[in-house]
Order: sequence, then structure tokens, then C-alpha cells
Amino acid sequence: VTAPTLGTLTVGVTPGADGYSVSVTPALESGNTRYYRVTAANAAPTITYDQTVTTSEWTAFTAGQKVTGTSGQVISVVDLTAGGKARKYGKAVLPAQSA
Repeated sequence: VTAPTLGTLTVGVTPGADGYSVSVTPALESGNTRYYRVTAANAAPTITYDQTVTTSEWTAFTAGQKVTGTSGQVISVVDLTAGGKARKYGKAVLPAQSA
């Protein structure tokens, strides 16, 4: 029996005048919720399959929303079950804002 593994989220970040546009694929599975947080590169969380994630440290993610941060910071995105257990995770470095 193979232990289940954490799924991968592909996180895309596009700089804009009013913050970063973030896209995440694949789509969120029914019954799960998606959260994100922006941290310094060396403070990005390590997430494992079935890990309980404390959502008080995260922000609910809605498709198409803008996030704020600075170039070089990391946005981490996690999909959680209704019980708060991690199922998928991905991250991306915030690029420099265009002048």
C-alpha cells in the first residue's frame, strides 16, 4: 500500500498596478477550501499530506483576487479538507512589479 502524497498546485503570479494577480491550478475539489499566505522566502511553510493547517495564519483564497507583497516574497497556497487537513500545496515567488 502506497501512502497518499500531497498533491501539487501550480501557482502563477502576475504583477499589476493594484497588487499581484494569482492563478492556481488545478481547480479546487468539491468540499475543500483554499488558503494562501505571503511570507519572506526563508519563512515559506513546509506542508505535508494530511497535516492539520491552522487557518488563523492563512487567508481564504478566492479566484481572481489580488494579493499584496513585495518582490522576492513567496506566496504559498494550500487546499484543505473540511477537517483542515492538507491535500494539495504550491508556492511561487512574487516577481518585481513593473515600473
